[in-house]
Amino acid sequence: MLYGGVAWTTLGVLDWTTQRFSGAGIAAARLEAQVLLAHVLGCSRMQLYTGFDKPLGDDELGRYRALIKRRLAGESVSYLVGETEFWVCRFTSTNR
Repeated sequence: MLYGGVAWTTLGVLDWTTQRFSGAGIAAARLEAQVLLAHVLGCSRMQLYTGFDKPLGDDELGRYRALIKRRLAGESVSYLVGETEFWVCRFTSTNR
């Protein structure tokens, strides 16, 4: 998607979100931005950087924006993506 003639790339969106989360007092701002974006794109956090110049589509940006709003409202990342990691173990998270 283009904003002001500029495409939002993976790296650009991560940088913007990290600044926004940091400004909101989220301690692990970069990590949380990575986890949310990787979830939306269906990839690993490492793949975010190997495809750092990939422009995001309208649907991807819309889904990511919705998660950012929910995180800024106080919802935990584990609830937003449905799982969390502890060392190398992955745990499923639900709202029940």
